[in-house]
Amino acid sequence: LAPLAVFAIVFNTAFSFGTAIFATLLLYVVTVVTGLLLQQFGVYSLALVAARRSPLGFFRQRREVYLYAFSTASANATLPLSLEVAENKLRIPPRIARFVLTVGSTANQNGTALFEGVTVLFLAQVYGLDLTGGQQVRVMLMSVVAGIGTAGVPGGSLPMVMIVAQSV
Repeated sequence: LAPLAVFAIVFNTAFSFGTAIFATLLLYVVTVVTGLLLQQFGVYSLALVAARRSPLGFFRQRREVYLYAFSTASANATLPLSLEVAENKLRIPPRIARFVLTVGSTANQNGTALFEGVTVLFLAQVYGLDLTGGQQVRVMLMSVVAGIGTAGVPGGSLPMVMIVAQSV
């Protein structure tokens, strides 16, 4: 029944908001993906250069982890493979790799925070809610805090989106 239910939701949305909502949804998707790509390849590349590492070499060595993370859509599912790659390919000492990657898989959820913030701002625009600058900053801060407590499973950030939305 899931495909029929999804079709019904999409049909109801198009009927309620008009077909122009799909252009808005496309802009939302492009915004989220662009933000994630800038974080991954912009910010992290600068951090790697500052650490005197080659970003291309690093990303190449981590390729299988990225593929696995993309296919599972779960930060926690990639942890064993991330540990293996960090210790064997990147030559990070096991005690450092295990500590940093374990804490990082829970607390360093930048993509989740970005997704939550953009989603709440998108929903506010769709429903015609004008958020003040202070409310937008609150969305940003709450998204970062909520990202820390979000489960690393597919769809784990959706309850946090509702909490952030209710806070403003």
